Amino acid sequence: MNELYWITRFDSIHCLGIAMFWTSLIIFAILWIISVATDDYTGEDCCTEKQKHKLRKGANYSIVTLIIGLILWTFIPTEKEAFLIYGVGGTIDYLQENPTAQKLPDKCIKALDKWVDSWSIEEKDSVE
Repeated sequence: MNELYWITRFDSIHCLGIAMFWTSLIIFAILWIISVATDDYTGEDCCTEKQKHKLRKGANYSIVTLIIGLILWTFIPTEKEAFLIYGVGGTIDYLQENPTAQKLPDKCIKALDKWVDSWSIEEKDSVE
């Protein structure tokens, strides 16, 4: 039951990663543009070195959150994907280990073949 709860939380974590990535990217771009623009500016109203250092430090922090957001966005599946992994993965493991289930596809093909053959016999009888 604990697994099902955490699977339902994956969507929120995934969306948090997306929001962190895009917000950090925008903040980084703004701070980087301001930092570059103030480097070229030589007027007296320009930012002080301390302010430039703060801008670059903020840009560096936004890079860290950008990377964290990208990792969350990439490696945390959505709820739908997680249920698919959880359900189908367990089923595939079971089918690969169960010897009876491994014989099942062959039996199903034979049964389908007999069913189709019986269908074609019924069609021949109805035509004649």
